[in-house]
Amino acid sequence: MRSFARTIVLSAAIAAIPFLIPGSASAAIWTGATNSDWATGTNWDSGSWPSDGTATFATKGSIVDPYLSNSYTIWDLSFTGTGWNIRHGGGRTLNLRGINLSATNATAGIGTNVKLLSDVGVTVASGSVLTIGDQVFFNNQRMTKDGTGTLVLNGSGNTDNSSVRYFTVNGGTVLINGNNYSGGTSGRSLTVASSATLGGRGQVGANGTNVVPVSI
Repeated sequence: MRSFARTIVLSAAIAAIPFLIPGSASAAIWTGATNSDWATGTNWDSGSWPSDGTATFATKGSIVDPYLSNSYTIWDLSFTGTGWNIRHGGGRTLNLRGINLSATNATAGIGTNVKLLSDVGVTVASGSVLTIGDQVFFNNQRMTKDGTGTLVLNGSGNTDNSSVRYFTVNGGTVLINGNNYSGGTSGRSLTVASSATLGGRGQVGANGTNVVPVSI
């Protein structure tokens, strides 16, 4: 891996539009009291999953990981504990506006697709690793990585060719192991601060431009 400060303007991939399901709660903590189904209200301390608030995953212990049988829209995703892994049945999407792994020396995984509904901040605390295992749909928005922890992107980053997509790394480490995480016909860029590190084994740009440092 290496640290550097530069902006790369590249080409884009094709986006998909996920299915949105309305919810009711403004904020909720996952308890998994009934089963692993995200949509089951009794799995949340508020009685329903949070459609317009923060979905929080606290101390895990023996609590079951959530499973998405459909796509859902929330405001933010917050991990205050370690060891969580959000799973899905294939092709499911979490539509959101922010992701925060605030626990230090922790791990958390998002195994679903992620779609940005606005400019999204992703914060990963010191010593922690947040992994997004499936595709990221930028949806004409910017993703900004903050915090000194590590963000791992194992799926591809998708966008429509008419969209403007930006990806900014302000701190810590980002490992891109998938493809197409910045680029387009104009105005799209990947920016890495001098204090941050970009690495991975993936590619950036729709045409397979291997501009990401390949050693981890």
